[in-house]
Amino acid sequence: MKVLSKITLVLCLVCLGGGPAYGQSWDEGVSAHKRGDYATALDIFSVFAEQRDATAQFVLGLMYAGGQGVPQNYAEARQWYRRSAEQGYSRAQYNLGVLYEYGQGVSQNDNEAAQWYRRAAEQGDPMAQYNLGIMYFNGRGVPKDQSE
Repeated sequence: MKVLSKITLVLCLVCLGGGPAYGQSWDEGVSAHKRGDYATALDIFSVFAEQRDATAQFVLGLMYAGGQGVPQNYAEARQWYRRSAEQGYSRAQYNLGVLYEYGQGVSQNDNEAAQWYRRAAEQGDPMAQYNLGIMYFNGRGVPKDQSE
């Protein structure tokens, strides 16, 4: 999971880096993260996250899940993912599903995992669609339904 979180964070930052909506400070956060200066990246993304920026909230969740610039803390990651997910950010919804499925920072809960996977899957997130399909196949958190 830790490797997946790091890969997801790097992809997120690469895809979002340089976006005009975030201005120079966002770019500085991306640059800081790329050079391994996680403390600076955390400071920059925290400013955006506190302003209710769903992408920045998701990035903070990734940093806490991966222990980048902070001690690894799935409970804190969950809080940031939830803030982002409640604004409709599908990758945060997917990551919340993962936390609930595996009991990382939360009590393991297949029903909750399936709900978050469904929200992300309905937005077209392929990993959420896959995980939700596996849950239907095995009847975990949802009724067993191989056709679903």
